[in-house]
Amino acid sequence: MFVSIKEPLTYEDAKLVLDDIMEGKSVILNLEMLEQDKKTQIFYFVSGGLYSLKGTIQNVTKDIFVLAPQGVEIDGAIKSEISKTNLYQI
Repeated sequence: MFVSIKEPLTYEDAKLVLDDIMEGKSVILNLEMLEQDKKTQIFYFVSGGLYSLKGTIQNVTKDIFVLAPQGVEIDGAIKSEISKTNLYQI
């Protein structure tokens, strides 16, 4: 399985995220570098596209998400383990 890391800076870059999902790749989506309005716009676009492709999304931190194509399960156990160790505060 291939995992892609995407840090879109523009709305146009968000299309590349869905291109990877359509190719069967999982994506780590990092929106930390964006202003709130651009972050919201890209998130809505990607999550809507992911819904139409029957994929799944899991929040890792406030602005980082794991996206998976249909048929790939995301295990949320790592998130609970990380939160126990306070790594979110680093």
